[in-house]
Amino acid sequence: MQNFSLKRLALLIKKIWVENYRIWGMSLAVLVALYVVFHFLTTNRTHIIAFYPRQLIYSIGLIISGTIFANFLWRDLSNKNQSINFLLLPATPFEKLLAGMFYAVIFFPAVYISCFFILDFLYIETIKSITTVDIDAWDLRPLSLSDTNSIVLPTTLLCLIIQPIALMSSLLFEKFSYVKTALLLVGFLILIIYVFGTVKHIILKDALGERQLSGSLFTPTEINVNTPEEYFSDTIRIPAPVSLYLNLFMTLGVTLFFMLVTFLKLKEKEI
Repeated sequence: MQNFSLKRLALLIKKIWVENYRIWGMSLAVLVALYVVFHFLTTNRTHIIAFYPRQLIYSIGLIISGTIFANFLWRDLSNKNQSINFLLLPATPFEKLLAGMFYAVIFFPAVYISCFFILDFLYIETIKSITTVDIDAWDLRPLSLSDTNSIVLPTTLLCLIIQPIALMSSLLFEKFSYVKTALLLVGFLILIIYVFGTVKHIILKDALGERQLSGSLFTPTEINVNTPEEYFSDTIRIPAPVSLYLNLFMTLGVTLFFMLVTFLKLKEKEI
């Protein structure tokens, strides 16, 4: 079975959905419940969760739950007896990869982002009606992928990179897959922060001038600097369209690379 079949791919995607939609639905309900409980416990008439902490909640939740979800998709491969059933499915390795990527890179982020943004909007509307103190307009901003002053978009792009790695780890590790995946991702994040910082430092070398690098924001297009003899930091952004191309290259390039590695490993297992 070497030829790609769109019909076979659609049947495989449907099969994965039928086998997992119940547990996915329960997991989503748990995440929503945790969100609601946490926000109600930390919010009252004089205290709210500000804009930046809400970004952190979104980012941490997306990375952790997304990684677990992607690793869960091919959980059968961590068990030798169950992996035989997966490997004997009447589908090519490429079709299995596409089915996994559909759920890990498209389905899960779309559901998570939609639910979180709806809950965040409802939270903003709720605190507007219950608070009795003046709140900065900045903290009343709903989360958005188009907001250039937040970490929502960089985190979402990072998730698209991490998901293929989580899928790949299902093939690489047969025991303690979740733990080893977490360690692999920590190492990858350290590496990518270093790479981003190095690339940006080279591109923005002239713009830095006498100022010193104080930190690299977790995005390939921004950098933090300290001004000599001044006690504040500034942010320099790589201008468009270079920033757009760099974001696309860093995101799509790394994602496609790990997709290729995952495909080769999956094909190797079937031989």
